[in-house]
Amino acid sequence: MKINILKIIITLIEIAFLIIIVLTVLSLFGVPKDLQIYVVETGSMEPVIKTGSLAFVSPSRDYQVGDIITFKSKVTKDSTQNFLVTHRIQSIREDDGDLYYTTKGDANNAADPLETNGLSVVGKTKFTIPYIGYVIGFAKTKVGFLFLIVAPALAIVLSEVLTIYKEFRKKPKSKGSSFFINSNGTRLVTH
Repeated sequence: MKINILKIIITLIEIAFLIIIVLTVLSLFGVPKDLQIYVVETGSMEPVIKTGSLAFVSPSRDYQVGDIITFKSKVTKDSTQNFLVTHRIQSIREDDGDLYYTTKGDANNAADPLETNGLSVVGKTKFTIPYIGYVIGFAKTKVGFLFLIVAPALAIVLSEVLTIYKEFRKKPKSKGSSFFINSNGTRLVTH
């Protein structure tokens, strides 16, 4: 049995692109059971969560010290824009029924400068997939989106062209002898 390496490679590329497309769509629109997907853009949680990882985050009713959470943070008091941050809870404080979390990235020397109000917490990190976030981040760009459409289409077209080419290269099978009888009753044989 002859293994067609090129066909296997093309199939693997098609599967990889399909997975990337599915993960990109899920990261844009969410997944079932309130699971959200985020790309980790910094190394503040290394070595536990690598830069470029996909973090799968889900809301929880109970957050404990040591949990890795994703939350909205202004990073500084003067900042006007919220950023999503994924860090570990160092301590929890309650004030008038509201919870406040002190967080810190595992690779950082100090805790984050601002406490996080419980209302700012998006969820707890359930699991991560290292490095695939680089690809997903690229897929969210215009060039990446085109690449995700054009490259798989080219792989499919190439696969079909190769299949057609192989069919044309095959030698016609011998059909054997055939015959017919002409109008005067003579049997004629063709090969």
